[in-house]
Amino acid sequence: MKVFKLEIIILEEDVETMEEARMLVVNAHLPNHISLDVLSCREADIGEWHDGHLLNNRNTCDEELKRLFPNET
Repeated sequence: MKVFKLEIIILEEDVETMEEARMLVVNAHLPNHISLDVLSCREADIGEWHDGHLLNNRNTCDEELKRLFPNET
C-alpha cells in the first residue's frame, strides 16, 4: 500500500477561508476505501480575480506561485 501527499491549488471566489478549502478536500466523494485528509494548508492573498490573472496563465503561473509562497519547495 502506498500513501500519497498532494499539494493542490483551489481558485474559487466562493471559498474564503483555509478551513473551507480544507473541507472541500476532506468531504470530496472518492472511491470506496480511500482515506483523505489535508496535512497542511497555507494561504496567500491574490487580489481580484480576472481572466488575465498571472495564476490563470500556464506561462506565468509557476513564477506567481513562487512569489506568493516563497521559501517553499
